[in-house]
Amino acid sequence: MTNMVQTQSTGHPQQTFNSGSKRLHLKLRGFNEKLQSRTLNICAHLRTTLGQIIEIVDVSGWGKCLRLNGDLMAIEKNQDGLHQIMVKLGLQNLDRNARSITILGGGDGGILKHSLRLNPDQINLLELDPQVISFCKKYLPHISNGAFDDNKVNLIIGDAFVNITNLKDNSQDIVFVDMTDGGAISNENQVFGPRSDILMQNINRILSNKGVVVCQANEQPQDVLKNFKKYFEKSYCWSDSFEIKNANCYVYSVND
Repeated sequence: MTNMVQTQSTGHPQQTFNSGSKRLHLKLRGFNEKLQSRTLNICAHLRTTLGQIIEIVDVSGWGKCLRLNGDLMAIEKNQDGLHQIMVKLGLQNLDRNARSITILGGGDGGILKHSLRLNPDQINLLELDPQVISFCKKYLPHISNGAFDDNKVNLIIGDAFVNITNLKDNSQDIVFVDMTDGGAISNENQVFGPRSDILMQNINRILSNKGVVVCQANEQPQDVLKNFKKYFEKSYCWSDSFEIKNANCYVYSVND
């Protein structure tokens, strides 16, 4: 799930749990637009058994979006293109066909859908909360477009920081980190939180020789790049624009 917006509002949006509408000041990443007041209508909401708050919201001019624990993501206006870019970064920096792929997070199914188009043998998807998947399949089916039903998909539910330890050494050609710290249920589940070293060490371990890892890095791309360089010498930052501050950014590394 890609965090693509910056917001300014009073109160605590992660605590909003009643249907209705409100106005927030938003701007979309990758577009050279100013902060604008937009109407946000809550279409559906759910507090999962894990305590996460999932909402489907309709933002004026952007379409339907997923809001997870107060963090807007998977915006209809541009989510498909951004998921495609992330997958292309993995493929274009791999020196062979991708046979084995692992996605960390990605409960909306966007990265999964585009990864299946690479025709791999298997894709592992490690998602914390199964209700995120079912909610997105019900209300945002265009994102995954049936990808979760493909027999190449190995869905692993639970803590990705733990479940990644069960994947074999040198077994994955590409790893996509499709998790956002802004939408994490706790600090323990943040990519760059207290368990970051454990996660990065295991990504390094499961990647095959010259395998590629791609991670979204919208908020602090230089910090993300610095973190990845601790584990992967060949780490780089990619942006869809060097001319606007609100660009979409990714960090990718080659395991060499």
